[in-house]
Amino acid sequence: MKTENHYTETDLGNISLNPRGEYDPEAFYEYLDTVSMDGGSYMCLAELGTKITGTPPVPGINTEHWQVLTLPGGLTPEYITMHDEVTEKAKQVEVSRAAVELSQSEIEAMQADVAQLHKDTQDSAQSALASKNQAAGYASAADTSRQAAERAKQDVDAQIPNIDAKLQAALNEIDTTRQSANTAVKKQEELSVQAVKDQTGTYITEQKNLAKQELDEKVNDFGLNVDAIKKQVADEGSKQVEAVRTAGNTAVQEIGTVKSTAVQEVQTEGTAQIEKVSAKGTEQVQAAADTGAQQVQLVKTEGQKQLADVQQAAQEIVADREQINTNKKDISDLKTSDYTDTFFRNFFAMQRTGKKYTVRFPLWETSQVATGEKLDDNTGLIVEASTITEKGRDDYETIPLFRTYDCNVEKIDGKLKITAMKGDVGFDPKEKDTFVLGMPYYHKAWEQDGYLYYSRSDTPHEGYVLCPEARKTDGMRNFCLYGKYVAGRNSQGTLGSYYGVNPTRNLPSYNNNVTEAKKRGDEYCFGSSYDYAYIQTTFLLKYANKNWNNVLGGCFTYSFQYLVSIPESNAKRVVLKKTEADKFLIGSCVIVGDSGDGSKAPDRSAAVAYNLCDSAKIVDIVEVDAENKALVLDIASNITTTATTWVSTIHWESGFSDDILGRDGCPCQTKSQISSMLYPSVIQGIELMVGGYEVPGNTFMDIVDGLTRDVYVCIDSTKLTTNVTTAKETYVKLAKQMTVERNNEWNYGTEIFIDTENGMNIITKAGASGSGTNTGFCDGIYFDAAETGQREFLLLGYLGSWSTCGAFFSSCYYGLGGAGWHVLARLSLNVFRGEFA
Repeated sequence: MKTENHYTETDLGNISLNPRGEYDPEAFYEYLDTVSMDGGSYMCLAELGTKITGTPPVPGINTEHWQVLTLPGGLTPEYITMHDEVTEKAKQVEVSRAAVELSQSEIEAMQADVAQLHKDTQDSAQSALASKNQAAGYASAADTSRQAAERAKQDVDAQIPNIDAKLQAALNEIDTTRQSANTAVKKQEELSVQAVKDQTGTYITEQKNLAKQELDEKVNDFGLNVDAIKKQVADEGSKQVEAVRTAGNTAVQEIGTVKSTAVQEVQTEGTAQIEKVSAKGTEQVQAAADTGAQQVQLVKTEGQKQLADVQQAAQEIVADREQINTNKKDISDLKTSDYTDTFFRNFFAMQRTGKKYTVRFPLWETSQVATGEKLDDNTGLIVEASTITEKGRDDYETIPLFRTYDCNVEKIDGKLKITAMKGDVGFDPKEKDTFVLGMPYYHKAWEQDGYLYYSRSDTPHEGYVLCPEARKTDGMRNFCLYGKYVAGRNSQGTLGSYYGVNPTRNLPSYNNNVTEAKKRGDEYCFGSSYDYAYIQTTFLLKYANKNWNNVLGGCFTYSFQYLVSIPESNAKRVVLKKTEADKFLIGSCVIVGDSGDGSKAPDRSAAVAYNLCDSAKIVDIVEVDAENKALVLDIASNITTTATTWVSTIHWESGFSDDILGRDGCPCQTKSQISSMLYPSVIQGIELMVGGYEVPGNTFMDIVDGLTRDVYVCIDSTKLTTNVTTAKETYVKLAKQMTVERNNEWNYGTEIFIDTENGMNIITKAGASGSGTNTGFCDGIYFDAAETGQREFLLLGYLGSWSTCGAFFSSCYYGLGGAGWHVLARLSLNVFRGEFA
């Protein structure tokens, strides 16, 4: 029996990148076709199911029809990462397509099994027909014998035994044939039923979830019609049942005819022979009827079971159809080159896993150690800092929750907009604000059984809250942004987050940060607690350690000021004693000034400290003679030095993270140099600890007494203010206070409050006996003795603060307007609660 295939073949088009060679203006291109042109390569963005022709790529520019893959010079790391992700998704789509084809093949195989059952039944009927013919033949022989008996009694007597023997042989053959047919049918029945059970059960069990998950984005294109499938299966089952029933009835009728004919023809030859044939015929009729009934029931039962399974799977697909339609629109949006909130919602949605990354640390009363333990999906993950020559192991760099990307953000037509990602043609970190972009996350902090726990996930779980930097007034922002660089000025004089600039000093303070932010717009904040809280908790999670200096360094022991040893005229270098020159680092920066006083080094805030050159990068250190070396400087104009010229270290220029072989580390040569605290740090691609404090512009302390302070945090950039009274009314007052054991000296942190709701982490207790640079939180907290007033936070540390500094450090003795050469800031958009374009 020929089995009909009622499935509709669907052309999926390209399901992964399809290289088409050099662009041909007369060729037709569809989605995911790739071409090369003018040294670059491009991916076709035609709508699914359509083709384009005569519309060439524009070199180096994303257009409606073409996405830039590579520019002359090769792929960027970020684009390679995104390409790998697209390739992986294409592989998953291929698996999904193969699963659908396998499903179709399995159902066709089931149909083939039913067809085989039908064929076996027909074979049984044919065997019965052959038995009938044999019986008819023996009846004819009996008639011949009867005629011969009329001629001669002895001939008749002789023929009767022969007839008996032949009839018995015929009956035996009928019986053997029936048994053989029944055995074949039974065997086929068992094999078919078991195959159907195995194939259907295994497929439904193993493939149902995969089909549901993997076909979300493609099922609509396959035009799955559940009602048609149900009707098709029901119709096919009915056809097979009817065919088997008809075959059974036909066999019954034919065997009945055999019986009647045989009985009538042989009846004249004796009652005994008639009874034998009649008995055998009745047995065959019953056997054939029983066999037909069994086959009908088996087909009905298995058909009903298969139909129920298909209906159940279909119901699950239908239940997800609304989400599938939403995903289809989202996938269409992803084909655009605009970095909108929808783009990132879809981009990150593809990567969410629901995993929990947890770390715990003993409370001070439990143990004073600075190390913790990784739990849940964080267990066993390893990360090592990288340098400019050594790539550290980083198990987190492939985990979407921890992966970050560099991007530009601009304000266009009054709206903030992500305009370019690193690797795009328009990406410009020198002139456009540059941020580190990451996935929004959910987190939770709690204390239990003598331990502090902190956990982060890409998916909501009980007790977990959305990170504050991803919150909008009306919901969730689908990306997080962190200032990549310490704030400096671009060529237009705009204060922001730029590559290759010197940090702006002598300006940042709490008050000035608010003022500078207002100049940029209500969306901006200079220095936000959200950025620092993210840095702190990410460090705790990834390194299970509270001692930043030992793990990621920081520039805290690089405060040098020396007189030139050999004055020079019209040069781009300064000469120092060899022992002094050896303390300077290539890649770091210095200021050079002639103070007119060789007895005392000038304060770095004074103009005489940098009147010859300001923040010049050291590009080389060369030997002058046996006693002296020269620092070769990257400066535009030559300078003349004298006996009263001073050379002083200053903050590192932004952009050093580009030289590091990972997203965490230091710009030193070897890992052993990290803990020297001479080099700045990088975590998640964010540069920090460049030799100056960072002061946040959305939080301050209100003094309760000499040892206790309240903390206020602004959670909406439109409400930033320098008016303390207004701030205390509109800012959030944290639920816990900062306390120290003693004022006017360093106290080392022993307890922390991680405020997951308001984006601020504070050391709540410091100065306990036994606390220090290697216990507890390892970093210093300094309160002056004031009993009233407000204080700004000076975070992280500066060139000469040594091991008191780190991620949890805070110097708290400046008023809200305190500024200096050692105080810096960082641009932030995390306090903005509004919409991006």
